[in-house]
Amino acid sequence: MRFSIVGLAALLAACTSAAAPRLGDEFTLRVGQSASIPEINLWMRFLKVVDDSRCPVGALCVWQGDGAVRDRGRAL
Repeated sequence: MRFSIVGLAALLAACTSAAAPRLGDEFTLRVGQSASIPEINLWMRFLKVVDDSRCPVGALCVWQGDGAVRDRGRAL
């Protein structure tokens, strides 16, 4: 039982741990994850999507759509 609790704690920590991208790298964050770029003293956390006009999976679209994030109360 102790091993499974430790394993679960490690798995949860890995799911919420910060990514380590470098300046100029592409990276992916899921809701609740965070990342930092130390070269420019930047830290970010993905809280939620505030706008999403992307095409549904499997649909034939002529435009990819847009997504938007919020920066301390401002939409970007």
